Amino acid sequence: MFLKPGSLLSLIGRDCCRQGISLFGLLMVALSAVGLVWMTHQIRSLTHQQAALLTEQCALDSEWRNLILEIQSLSDADRIERLAKEKLKMQLLNSQQERVVKQV
Repeated sequence: MFLKPGSLLSLIGRDCCRQGISLFGLLMVALSAVGLVWMTHQIRSLTHQQAALLTEQCALDSEWRNLILEIQSLSDADRIERLAKEKLKMQLLNSQQERVVKQV
């Protein structure tokens, strides 16, 4: 075998044999430890991904609110112009209708 007579692994192996612990049991413990490390890594990775997605969601929500405000402000200007034309019979002047007044 690859183990030296006084090495830690050989001592663990002899103790396991004396106590009646099977190699299958040791293998299961080692696999569960590796599985635990892998799951912890996956959880941390997914938590980081969730935080990034929440940050992106906040930015998109903010942009959406700004677009709603912009649409409302643009529609208010159109509404005012339409009311001025309909109710007050106002119209935009062309270059021939403009008169410049200079203060002396």
